[in-house]
Amino acid sequence: MSSIYAQKYPRRDFYYSYLPASSRLLISCFYLAMAAAIALSVVMFHAKTSFQPSVAAEYVRGNENVERPASPKMLFPKTKEELGDVSHPHLFIQGILLFILAHLFTLTRLKDRSKSIVIVSAFASYLLGIAAPWLVRFVHPGLSYVQIGNMIVLTFALGYMMAVPFREMWWPKEPARQSQNGESGVVKLAQHSL
Repeated sequence: MSSIYAQKYPRRDFYYSYLPASSRLLISCFYLAMAAAIALSVVMFHAKTSFQPSVAAEYVRGNENVERPASPKMLFPKTKEELGDVSHPHLFIQGILLFILAHLFTLTRLKDRSKSIVIVSAFASYLLGIAAPWLVRFVHPGLSYVQIGNMIVLTFALGYMMAVPFREMWWPKEPARQSQNGESGVVKLAQHSL
C-alpha cells in the first residue's frame, strides 16, 4: 500500500487520511474484524479460566487429583499433542496477523521509538502467549499469573496498533499544507477522495 502511494504521489509524505475512501474503508473493516476476533478470544479465555490463575493452571494441568479444585469441572492434564495442536496454527496465524497489523502501524506518524516499543512488546507477548500453556503445564502452575497478565498486554498492544492508524485515517491532525496555487492541500485531497 505504501509503495503504491509513493508511486502515485512521489513528493508527498504518507498520511492515512490521504488514502482514497475505499482504502480507508478496507483497512477499517479489517480492524473491525480483528477487534471482534480479539474480543472473542478474551471472552473464550474468560469462559475457560474466569481470569483466575488457579483455574487457568488447572485448565492445562488438570484437577483430577486435586483435593479442592478451583474449577467446578473435571479437567484432565493437556498432553503435548493437545498443546501442539493449539500452538501450531496459532504460531502461523497470529504471526501473520501481527505482521500485518504491525506493518500498518509503522505507517503512522508516531515516533519510531514508540512504534518499536509497541511492536516488540506485541511480538514478545505473542510468543509468550504461545509458550505460557506449555510453561504452566510442564514448569510451574504459578506461571498462570504470567499467562493472564500476558493476555492483557497482548490485547492492549493489538488494540493500540489498530487504534492509532484508525484515528489517523478518520480524524487526522496534520496541518493543512498549501499547494502551489495557494489552495489547502488537505481540503483539496479530502474533496478529491469524496
